[in-house]
Amino acid sequence: MAWRDGVFTSSNPLVKEYSVSIQLQENSGPQWWFTGVYGPHQDNLKQDFLQELREIRVGCEGPWILAGDFNQIYSSEDKNNTNINRAMLGRFRRWINDLELKEIPLIGRKYTWSNQREVPTLVKC
Repeated sequence: MAWRDGVFTSSNPLVKEYSVSIQLQENSGPQWWFTGVYGPHQDNLKQDFLQELREIRVGCEGPWILAGDFNQIYSSEDKNNTNINRAMLGRFRRWINDLELKEIPLIGRKYTWSNQREVPTLVKC
């Protein structure tokens, strides 16, 4: 984690398998949590990833920002083809709803990843 020196104070760093979390405070403002993630590509590990984040949330009281690459999609519109694991999509959607997370909209483009092939797969993950 990095930020401009003197703007935030940090405490309670937490490093897990798929995430890094830290509590931040700007000057004498309220404390809040930031968690950066990199989710696994393998479907058999995605439930462990979501469980890790669920456990982190329990320990991070107050405002929480969660950002990074989840390697999962929330809706079929997040991918440019129909090769979609709908069961995994549903689990991810339920997880987001259970934790009452809100998405920060992507502005200026529709997708965040491409496999760089002649006929590419494009995904917002």
